[in-house]
Amino acid sequence: MERKRLLICVLLSVCAVVLVIGLYFLYQAQFIKLDMSFASSAVIEYRGQDGASVTLTPEETDKLKSCFTGNMKKQAPSGCGFGSYTIYFIGDGQEAVFFPGGDGCGSVAVGSNGGYDENGVFFSVGSEETEYMMTLITQYGAQLEAET
Repeated sequence: MERKRLLICVLLSVCAVVLVIGLYFLYQAQFIKLDMSFASSAVIEYRGQDGASVTLTPEETDKLKSCFTGNMKKQAPSGCGFGSYTIYFIGDGQEAVFFPGGDGCGSVAVGSNGGYDENGVFFSVGSEETEYMMTLITQYGAQLEAET
């Protein structure tokens, strides 16, 4: 009888550990880890405006990098107008491409092969980060698009 109780306790403990580990990995799967520390410059490209683009100042680049660094919460594609603005982080032989929601909704699409992929990864940024992105996008004369 004692052996049976010991076996049940061990099995319950193993099940609890497996459950906790499984829940941890499920939780982590909701996030995409981004690190833009490689980037020495950032460029915003405006589509529909004759391909205009602007290279951000080092200060703007550093602040924008902080908006795109860390564990970003993945989300399903939303009704935001993606693809009108492209943010490129460039440096150290690497490039990362992002498409912020054109209406300031706080959603960002991760570029795939340098282009927008509607089946790709989407994540959300905080309200302060969204506000800063939209400030950068509009300060160079771009108009935000309405949500589609």
